[in-house]
Amino acid sequence: MSEKGDKLTESEELYRTLVETLPYPIVVIDVDGRIRRASEGMGDLCGTEKYKEFLGQPLLRFVAVGDRTKVGEKLRELFEKKTASVLKFGFVGPDRHVRDIEMSVSPIHDNGKITSFIGVMRDISERRRLEEEIRIRQEAIESSIGAIIMADLQGKLTQANWSFLNLFGYNEEKEVLGKRFESFWIRKIPSNKIIETVHSEGMWRGELVGINQNNGEFFVDASISIILDVKDEPIGIVGFFNDITERKQTQEKMREASKMAVLGEFVTGTAHEINNPIAIISGNAQYLLAKFDLNTLKKMGSREFKKMKESLEMINKHSLRCGEITRKLLTFARGGEETAIKPVKLNSILNDVLSMVEHQLELSEITVGKLFGRLPLVEVDPSQMNQVFMNLILNAQQAMRKGGKLTIKTEAIDHNQVQVEVVDTGEGIPEQNLGRVFEPFFTTRQPGEGTGLGLAVTYSIIKAHGGDIKLESKPGRGTKVMIELPVSAEPQSAFSLK
Repeated sequence: MSEKGDKLTESEELYRTLVETLPYPIVVIDVDGRIRRASEGMGDLCGTEKYKEFLGQPLLRFVAVGDRTKVGEKLRELFEKKTASVLKFGFVGPDRHVRDIEMSVSPIHDNGKITSFIGVMRDISERRRLEEEIRIRQEAIESSIGAIIMADLQGKLTQANWSFLNLFGYNEEKEVLGKRFESFWIRKIPSNKIIETVHSEGMWRGELVGINQNNGEFFVDASISIILDVKDEPIGIVGFFNDITERKQTQEKMREASKMAVLGEFVTGTAHEINNPIAIISGNAQYLLAKFDLNTLKKMGSREFKKMKESLEMINKHSLRCGEITRKLLTFARGGEETAIKPVKLNSILNDVLSMVEHQLELSEITVGKLFGRLPLVEVDPSQMNQVFMNLILNAQQAMRKGGKLTIKTEAIDHNQVQVEVVDTGEGIPEQNLGRVFEPFFTTRQPGEGTGLGLAVTYSIIKAHGGDIKLESKPGRGTKVMIELPVSAEPQSAFSLK
């Protein structure tokens, strides 16, 4: 494999034998950077039998243009330092095809002097392609707006992208690595069932509920699949999670609005149908009551007179009660009566309501505690707020059948909201009913004792005012209702204690 007439040193003769024997792409490069020897493996590397075309040519001629400076400097450095090294560069063979090459270069010594270098080449094009593919995939995962995780076959996380960390409120990937898949979800679908499905069917898809670092719940559409190697053997699990919380909330609001619209139409129609005969009954009862005087008494016995009068009073009383019920139905169906919102002193409204029910609370052996804070003016309809607090206080009274204590507390939460708490020491509400207390017609009282509209109307009014209402209760330990209302936007000279 040498050119005719070449005189080889003993070391070069040894390397020539090595080059001709080994089936690898090998070149011997002199100190001027020219190729003096080339193995048949160079032909295999370039897909040509004309591997002798390399002989006598500068190595840099076959190096991609972008890598020539780097390779030239490295060869000079190796000559000066008399050391071995590994070079990586683009190699352009006679076929003009560019290959990614890794070349291990070692000096050849003769009598203590470097006479040439031997380079063993390896085509790493496929490896570089795979590395680049992996890099691109990694970047795609990291930059994806969708949450993505990788896990081992047991479901322990090995990788999580930024979107997944952000979804759960984590700052660094190391905080989640090693955690089991099921630890992130609160609506428990047994994780082993999901993993079993992934193993048996190749994937699992469904909705999951997560909880972030601030204890906030969110919904995701999850797609979890098995990862297979080139031999179709499972090597891991990948999960894609799309946050659908906003969509779920919108759907729920639409369902609730549709349900309430249908209910409102029914209630409105029913209330109007009932109102007419009630008005007739009540009007006739009041007319007959007005006719009962001393002359009427003379014409009939006192016992008969008393019985008739009691019957008419009963008719009048219950017709008025029916009228009140239909009024509540109409108020609820309309989402609250037309409001006359203006800046008012909330403590004053509460004092007025308590004055109206003071005697009634005393008869029920209920003591009242007022913890009124200094409040800014609030934007409300006074008559509707009167109805709200009357409903809550009467509910509390009915919950304290054997007496108790009613505490009403007001305070300014911040510059934008005030809060009212109505707390009783009554029977409390079972946990299974807490989610239904604001539903229309839901009541735990005996038939005839309540319509189940009081809290529904209260909820409707508070929401119409841009406020919020929450309820906490435990059986035997009483109930606390918390209302938040917006502060008036008008300039306020001072907070009110009244």
